Amino acid sequence: GGDATWASATSSGSIVNWTTAGGDFVAGASTSAAVNAAGTYTWQTNATMVSNVQAWLNTPSQNAGWILRANEAANQRSAKVFGTREDADPARRPRLTVSFRRPLP
Repeated sequence: GGDATWASATSSGSIVNWTTAGGDFVAGASTSAAVNAAGTYTWQTNATMVSNVQAWLNTPSQNAGWILRANEAANQRSAKVFGTREDADPARRPRLTVSFRRPLP
């Protein structure tokens, strides 16, 4: 138990079926980046991402994070692997860096 599958997620130790097989997520991308080889990747900030983070701050219980999805239209039949927060190598763990600039008066 405890792991999400194609058919279900988990919530407080209970199995909860996705509304849509494969997971429930917003269809439109918050941002995108081409991932072609091993390395470090940065997704550029935009108004949609800022709105996502603000919504998570306003309602933390709704923070499910972002999903990384392949461009299915490309049909390249390849896999990409990303480190998780549990990765033994801290350098491969994902990081979210938020910079705030105080508005000018």
